Amino acid sequence: MGAIYTRVVPVRVEVNVSERRPRRSEAEDSPVVYIRARMTFEMALAVRREPLWVEAELQVSPDRSVELLWLTPQYGVIHGSKVKEVLDLYKDAIVQAAEDTNLAILGVVP
Repeated sequence: MGAIYTRVVPVRVEVNVSERRPRRSEAEDSPVVYIRARMTFEMALAVRREPLWVEAELQVSPDRSVELLWLTPQYGVIHGSKVKEVLDLYKDAIVQAAEDTNLAILGVVP
């Protein structure tokens, strides 16, 4: 039987929103927010960081929960056979950034 090795590597994610429509909205209106953002994953062991520019649409509910409707790369390339799995990381990061900033990154006012 082969040996199994597992290691947890901390990852820092930078989400820099460059465009959003509407620029400002209220959660009670249940807006669908379109964003363009540059996302960079920085791992403790990585020497280089490669940004990925993405476009996404998110649905904000009146209870301030967020659902990602779609996300697609705009500039940049994801290489390898696990593109869907890698994009899932970006999707999770966008939703987490929205929740951590209390939707401010999406322009939703409290």
